Amino acid sequence: MDYFHFIIAIVSVIFCYIFGAWQHWEKYYATILFFILGDLIYNIVFSKKLLWKYNSKALNHSLINLLVAFTVYPSTVLVYFAFYPDTLLFRVVYILIWTFAYTIVEYVGLKLKYFEHQYGWNTIATIIFNMGIFIILPLHQIKPPYAWTMSLVGLIFTLKLYEVNVLKLD
Repeated sequence: MDYFHFIIAIVSVIFCYIFGAWQHWEKYYATILFFILGDLIYNIVFSKKLLWKYNSKALNHSLINLLVAFTVYPSTVLVYFAFYPDTLLFRVVYILIWTFAYTIVEYVGLKLKYFEHQYGWNTIATIIFNMGIFIILPLHQIKPPYAWTMSLVGLIFTLKLYEVNVLKLD
């Protein structure tokens, strides 16, 4: 049995317990749900043409995705906001650090064959996507409608760029 996704989930929860703002989870609950729902929307809209997917001998993409959605994403939000800086310069650096961290985890998963890019998705697209996540999460905390609008624009752009026809979903 392969353990990569379980290790990532467990490490995320441990980091959250040690470093996260889990005592104030209610404050970030809406943003946690936003993160999870964004991933759910991706998996539905791109179901016929997943741009990236999880691989495992033990679990299928959907089950791994649920594991990640309910462990990694909440942990990410709680740790991310526990140390979110006040000044613009430090915010830019912070976003870059988180983008790098998420990209490195994915890169390791790619090399170990636990993660797969498809249909032209690549590491550059991942970096841009990850940066978008870490820009939109704090926006969601203060102006949720703007975050939803930016996410919708990003979704439409990605659908067009990768030629995904949402009318052909099951």
